[in-house]
Amino acid sequence: MTVGDETYRVYRYEGKLNDLELGVVLLCFKEGEPMEPKNVRSFLCTDIQLSTKKILDYYSKRWSIETYFKQIKGSLGFDGYQIRSEKAILRYWTILNFTYIFASLLKGTKFCEALHEIRNQKFGSIIRFVYDQATQGEELEKIKKELLVA
Repeated sequence: MTVGDETYRVYRYEGKLNDLELGVVLLCFKEGEPMEPKNVRSFLCTDIQLSTKKILDYYSKRWSIETYFKQIKGSLGFDGYQIRSEKAILRYWTILNFTYIFASLLKGTKFCEALHEIRNQKFGSIIRFVYDQATQGEELEKIKKELLVA
């Protein structure tokens, strides 16, 4: 089956799934890849009336949204921040979106790769700062105070 520009081998199961009386599970492997667990993509759908093609079309559009939320929750702390007012939520959401887009554009790569590179650079600059301060004879306590870890 072809979805977008990719071709997949798809296996469809329709039936009872634990507490779900009736559902559809699709197991998909990219054409040409071996049938190994690391290569499988599985999708669950509760609407058994949808064709396999339609389910995969929906998920192909939904996938970028899901990965975006996973990344901002795991990397930018979206899942741990608690705010109540609509104004604060909109401000926080704007900051997250800006950070996500800025990091990607700044490094010209995917967000997760850009964030990894930015964090490595930041960590490297901290190490450089500590090294420079230590070679200039600064006391450890002063360096820690400067880094706000004292």
